[in-house]
Amino acid sequence: MDIEQAIRESLKANDLALWSASGAHVFNSETAIADLTHSVKTRIGQLVADGERWQAAEAEGHIVTFSETGYGLMHPPSCRPDLIGCRFNAHLADLDEPAREPGRYQMREVGLAGFDYKPQP
Repeated sequence: MDIEQAIRESLKANDLALWSASGAHVFNSETAIADLTHSVKTRIGQLVADGERWQAAEAEGHIVTFSETGYGLMHPPSCRPDLIGCRFNAHLADLDEPAREPGRYQMREVGLAGFDYKPQP
């Protein structure tokens, strides 16, 4: 069943009516159905795009940028609810000096206490 058909079935099943001074009018306007169908399809498209961006950010993982004076760390979406408890953050905070030359790196955990840095563009 496509979106427009589902909307039509829902309207029929719920017998939606608009009440006005002149009485009840069954809600079956083709324009309203087309507008609602378009709105639903647009929102579904937005949700799919949001999901794709989330998946891409999640796949990228932790990205650290080292400079001469410190570092910046970008977390994947799944890590953001607990940034203070992030193992990557704790590891970087414990370093006395940058782990790599200045630049951008993808960090990943290796073994029990190790981290790997893959250069990024």
